[in-house]
Amino acid sequence: MNKKTNAILFFGIIGLLLLLFGVEFFEAIWSFPSFSLVPLMVIALLGTGIYTTIILGFPQIKYLKHGLKEEKKECWEGCGNSLAVKLKKEKALNIASLGKLKKNWVYM
Repeated sequence: MNKKTNAILFFGIIGLLLLLFGVEFFEAIWSFPSFSLVPLMVIALLGTGIYTTIILGFPQIKYLKHGLKEEKKECWEGCGNSLAVKLKKEKALNIASLGKLKKNWVYM
């Protein structure tokens, strides 16, 4: 199956559970076990993040210097390829395309 089919299936199951059992089902999952200060779901999410970080070789640390260097280089050179500049231009284009501001650029 491709990613789109998997996503539709996953969210369909969640929607079905929500329709059948209601919000109480999800509240029970997020508060299980009731005698613990930290829910099991939080421990599972943290454990998954730590496991993935170790398996991938700490990419948050490994690529931080490279990311900061590229972001600084792009922003100071002014060529407009940095993520922040792209997002600002995209936001301005989206606002302009709505017809609210046809001739003016709006930056965040």
